[in-house]
Amino acid sequence: MRFSIRWNVLWVLGLVLITLTASAMAQSVVSDEKDRRLIDLTVYNHDLALVREVRLVELPKGAFEF
Repeated sequence: MRFSIRWNVLWVLGLVLITLTASAMAQSVVSDEKDRRLIDLTVYNHDLALVREVRLVELPKGAFEF
């Protein structure tokens, strides 16, 4: 049960991060689950977790702010 709650929280945080990043850029690039190449979840003591996600995204030429 706790594992699924963590995944839901991670999905929401990821979507918020993508939304904030896309709105801050002059040109927006959207990445979805088909771009995902790897995802790792490491759970530590005291309800602390580390998520690592690798995505393949093609960016157009030009300057971007992250």
